[in-house]
Amino acid sequence: MDSTGQMFPLQKSSLYLVWLLEQREINLNKWYLSERVGFDVGHHAAKFDWEMRFRSAWISGLQA
Repeated sequence: MDSTGQMFPLQKSSLYLVWLLEQREINLNKWYLSERVGFDVGHHAAKFDWEMRFRSAWISGLQA
């Protein structure tokens, strides 16, 4: 615990919040890809696919 009584002070950092949003997008992509091919593609494959296809546009949208 820090001096303010927070257990995890990084939870309010913008970097952590962006990471959480990115994980949500990766999980949505995992679901979509898995539904399309008919089996669980796994986190790593979904993350790689999302980073190659969507990440740069997603980051640009955050900065707008």
